[in-house]
Amino acid sequence: MIKKRVINIVLTLLVIIYILFEELIWERFATPIIRYISSLRILQKLDKFLKKVDSRVVLVIFVLIFALVEMIGIYAGALFISGDIIKGVLLYATKIPIAAFTFWLFDVSKERLLEFSWFKKSYYFIIGLIDMIKNSSIYISVRSHAKNIKSKLIKDRSRLKEKAKFIYRKLKNRFSS
Repeated sequence: MIKKRVINIVLTLLVIIYILFEELIWERFATPIIRYISSLRILQKLDKFLKKVDSRVVLVIFVLIFALVEMIGIYAGALFISGDIIKGVLLYATKIPIAAFTFWLFDVSKERLLEFSWFKKSYYFIIGLIDMIKNSSIYISVRSHAKNIKSKLIKDRSRLKEKAKFIYRKLKNRFSS
């Protein structure tokens, strides 16, 4: 009974972290950067180049950049945990454009990368884990609560904005006379 409760708490915390990552970092920063990167002419030329080179070259480039991005993330996390929060956040922020480029590279090279059996197995394993998380009752419950909280915050923000405008006008009228 206690073991199940502890597991549920840990899973709930992991799901909350995942949702925060998805909402704050992926949706707000990475996706727009990926869109911007995809529109760059130089990357359209790189896309054509990547289609011509050997699949192993594409794999090595992707794995090296992916490993670099993950090491930056781990180091940023270590800085954050050790109390050097500003450096950790700044380092993590530098990771986002590199990660966005890596996702672009994966997107344009996916078919070629999936030619490698170990890569294909790893990819589908990770996709399976993500699907399992997103279909779990904990994820669905936390997501629902997060959506409710988000909508309340948006409503409160607009009310707060109106109150701030009201107070500003009152103060302006009082002190401009």
